[in-house]
Amino acid sequence: MLQIKYTGFEMKLRVEARIREEGTDVVVTANGISEITNVASKLIFVKVDSHFRRGIPFFGQVLLVDGKGVPIPNKLIFISANEANYHFNTTTNEQGLVQFSINTTNILANNLFVTVSSEHPSFCFPYSWVAEVHQHAQHTASHVFSLSGSYVDLESVAGPLRCGHTQTIRAHYMLKRQAVGELSEFGFHYLVRMKPWNTMAACQ
Repeated sequence: MLQIKYTGFEMKLRVEARIREEGTDVVVTANGISEITNVASKLIFVKVDSHFRRGIPFFGQVLLVDGKGVPIPNKLIFISANEANYHFNTTTNEQGLVQFSINTTNILANNLFVTVSSEHPSFCFPYSWVAEVHQHAQHTASHVFSLSGSYVDLESVAGPLRCGHTQTIRAHYMLKRQAVGELSEFGFHYLVRMKPWNTMAACQ
């Protein structure tokens, strides 16, 4: 019996198959290689703000996949950002996604470090075995500066948008009196862009 959990072996299986035809003794040989990974799960930031503005919520989305890149649903995820004193647990949806929002009002630092993980490290295994790995993810966002003191940010949406469905997009903003002057009313202008896509396939 082959025990692939032991360390010291190459992380792949090389297989050779031979077939001999009766009567002609013709032999056909085929070879194949199967990779072995110890990565049980991996977290990836799919949508996350590159910068943050103090007083505007910081948004992000994280995807959890297995070693083959298949999304993992209904899995507990741990999210932390010490600069904002933020520690939150949530569960992945059917697409393996989680969305989070961080209150930045009390952040004094110029950088925000966000860490997400699905499993805490475990050292309860023999030293001669290959350890199971759950890869965490980290993201760094810098504080953005505006000469006008105003800032507008759009809240991200988890997952793809469905055809024939109305999606509300929330906008968070900060406006300084010096920037708007004596105006009592003001409007926001927006532009919606679509990436090239197969419309028929997307709407099925």
